[in-house]
Amino acid sequence: MYNEHIVRTKKKSIWKMIIRVIAVLVALVFVIGAGATLVYESFNSGSRGFGDRQNLIKEVDEFIRDINDGKMEDAYAHVDSKSILLSDFRSQYEAGRKALDGYMEQDEDFQSLNFISISAGRLQVSYETKVYFWNRTSGTILVTAVQDGPRWKIVNLKVNVTKLDPE
Repeated sequence: MYNEHIVRTKKKSIWKMIIRVIAVLVALVFVIGAGATLVYESFNSGSRGFGDRQNLIKEVDEFIRDINDGKMEDAYAHVDSKSILLSDFRSQYEAGRKALDGYMEQDEDFQSLNFISISAGRLQVSYETKVYFWNRTSGTILVTAVQDGPRWKIVNLKVNVTKLDPE
């Protein structure tokens, strides 16, 4: 009789523990989901919480214009120095100038915004959008950036240029 009581008590405590673990997991999923929604909404609505789309676009535009103007040090100021060393940036600088020569603007209505991570208080995002050049070519850029304080810093920028059809 005494052993039977111990077995029932253990079964009850196991079920209580399982229910608690499930409750914690549900709460964790809810908190992560709510946090991701908050980040997405604040980013797209232009509020200051985690930064916004316009600030990111501005940083990328300034970076590209500095490269086109031959201002390597100014361009490097827009780069995440924790991810890209100055020596690595210098070795890729001329190729970047060639690829971005004649840059005019990027399409600000990009839809492919991806939140990669939030680690050590730094939000990392990527987006792909159409870009236009003065010589009637267009293409796409894929940008990965991290938020460093109030500013966005570029971690990676890939350019794919295609010819426009003549009118």
